Amino acid sequence: MQALQVAQRLQRDKLSLGTDYVNVEGGDDNWLQTRGEEEDLLNETNNELPQMASQENVSYTPLTPQQQQEAIERVASWVQNHPDAMAVRTQYLTLVDSQGTLEQQQEAIRQTASWLASHLETATVREKYLILIGKVGTSQQQQEALAQTNDWLKSHPQDVYVREQYLVLVGKVGTRQQHQEAIAETAIWLESHPEDRYVREQYLALVGKVGTREQQQWAVAQTTIWLRSHPQDQYVREQYLTLVHKLASATTSQSEPTRRVNLRQLQQVLGSIGDAVDTLLDTTLEARLAFRSTSADRWQDIHSQEITLDGQTVLLTIESRPEEEEKISIRVQLEPTSDEIYLPEDLKLILITLSEVYEDQAGSDRELIEAVIPEFEPGESFTIQVALGDASFTQDFEV
Repeated sequence: MQALQVAQRLQRDKLSLGTDYVNVEGGDDNWLQTRGEEEDLLNETNNELPQMASQENVSYTPLTPQQQQEAIERVASWVQNHPDAMAVRTQYLTLVDSQGTLEQQQEAIRQTASWLASHLETATVREKYLILIGKVGTSQQQQEALAQTNDWLKSHPQDVYVREQYLVLVGKVGTRQQHQEAIAETAIWLESHPEDRYVREQYLALVGKVGTREQQQWAVAQTTIWLRSHPQDQYVREQYLTLVHKLASATTSQSEPTRRVNLRQLQQVLGSIGDAVDTLLDTTLEARLAFRSTSADRWQDIHSQEITLDGQTVLLTIESRPEEEEKISIRVQLEPTSDEIYLPEDLKLILITLSEVYEDQAGSDRELIEAVIPEFEPGESFTIQVALGDASFTQDFEV
């Protein structure tokens, strides 16, 4: 299902290709670039896309601004007289979004709003319409679009792409009530659409921006479980880590240095998230321990982030383990991202505490760098530095 969504997204994105260029070798299929005769446009009434995006070995020259405006005016007039040519209308919205004047964009919004009222089953045009109205629509137009799209989604629960752009627009211009309704409705929708990633990514962005603390904790809990079965997904994971750090930073005193991460506070945040995860997982001891450990012989992941140095990306993970007398041991690991097998050669990990300095280098065919700091006292700090060539990353952490 996810592969199908990606394929659909790539096919739809082809609508945006080539709108700035003239094909100097192509024929009638390139009506938008060559500004061909009216009969070329009439071929679009069967909703067949111009094949300009799929041609190979084709040379292009840029349209002039005047040609772009003429193309927009011509297509705007044509789609008015051919209301069933949805592919051309989608292409038109793409072009007016990127190249149109404000007056042309406003005309496209008005025309499309009227058209959508009688073409309820068309998702691709509605998606482009929401993108355009989010950029240049008036407050009234945006609010009307939100209300109309909210109603439309209730009768089209399987749609992904309109729902994705609806969440983007809600995050930009929605009221507090609209925020809360969108978050609640999307959380329910995601439960019945576990393979979707596009809506999930925007849901996490919206929750991170305007959600309550409880909603943020619940979103992290849901995504923690989802990522276990989707370990290769990069974009949802990025939003997930952003949200986790937002929760952690909310508990940090404003007087603390901005480059210091308090691991004990972060652990408390993850602990509260774990309570939410427990309600989503089976209520067995084994299931709960799969997320977090309460025994002294297990490590708990309390901090993860991707670090990019000199074009190479690695994953930094910090884990904790409780010891006696409220002490805590820390384990630091560097490993490749999902796209790589080995760490970059010459990657270096430097770990600095008050009493020692630990240093290790990847070398060749190294899959993991690991360092353990035993029995930290509460309030102690340490510094992690990751270096590759002339690039380096440094972060202070407090236990």
